[in-house]
Amino acid sequence: MTAVVADPPVIAVRNLTLHFQTGSFLSAYRSPPVRAVEDVSLTLRRGETLSIVGESGCGKTTLGRMIMRLLRPTAGTVELNGRDITALKGKHLRALRQDIQMIFQDPFSSLNPRMTVGDTIAEPLVIKGVREPQLSARVSEMLGMVGLSEAHKARFPHALSGGQRQRVGIARALILEPEVVVCDEAVSALDVSVQAQILNLMQDLQQILGLTYLFISHDLAVVRHISDRVGVMYLGRLVEIADKEQLFSSPAHPYSRALMAAVPVSHPSLRRPVTPLEGNVPSPRNPPPGCAFHTRCPLARSMGNPAQCHTAVPALRDIGPAQQAACHFA
Repeated sequence: MTAVVADPPVIAVRNLTLHFQTGSFLSAYRSPPVRAVEDVSLTLRRGETLSIVGESGCGKTTLGRMIMRLLRPTAGTVELNGRDITALKGKHLRALRQDIQMIFQDPFSSLNPRMTVGDTIAEPLVIKGVREPQLSARVSEMLGMVGLSEAHKARFPHALSGGQRQRVGIARALILEPEVVVCDEAVSALDVSVQAQILNLMQDLQQILGLTYLFISHDLAVVRHISDRVGVMYLGRLVEIADKEQLFSSPAHPYSRALMAAVPVSHPSLRRPVTPLEGNVPSPRNPPPGCAFHTRCPLARSMGNPAQCHTAVPALRDIGPAQQAACHFA
């Protein structure tokens, strides 16, 4: 019997770390670095949507920007189709932009107010050297794909609604036909009804163009709608990653359980029991030793705060066939 070989991941992140150094290089005293992302490893499969969730400041956006190579990591690697892109510079980094694009959170501030919609969408192709008549034809094609008309070409961002602006941002990101799109809170600035329209548009485009999404969000209802797999981050670390339904129905990490218990449900009988998290999120300048979550963990508290939680950083390990968690007692 021939063994089935899984397709290699389109993105492979290995031990990715980013520390922001604070204080002046010339001063005698320098503050401890901000540990924005700490030893994160994950893979992004071709054609899937992997969502990254967690509280504000947990490192979600920083992780996405490192994968985009907008930030250079302190340690670790990012591979695109098996090629290490971590140290790319100059023309090689510019060439990478065709393969990985980003949809930004604020559809207004991400658009140049002095450029028309047509010029905004065309700009990546102009930089690439595409000229008329191919340029106009490609812009018109992208407008149609995102649900806008030819009449929108001559408009400026201030004349568009929030949903229309985000459609322009999507068209600009996709006009170079990238393999991977990093969506950084792509619908959080929109009204709920418009969110649904944009999410459905993104899913349709994913099917048509064969896109792979890294979807960064704090909205678990949105994440459940669009994701195939979900990764949970806490204080710069990936604490759980699982198939969507597995994570929402049976989260393994105590932090994931707390997040899932906070999701609104349609009937009181469906509510999960909530064990409140004590204290505040520790400072990323001075994270706790051992498991970063142990200072707030209800599981550790119920077990008498085992020494293992204070001394050893838990590795991300298999909990089930489609679920990994970084907890000593998951």
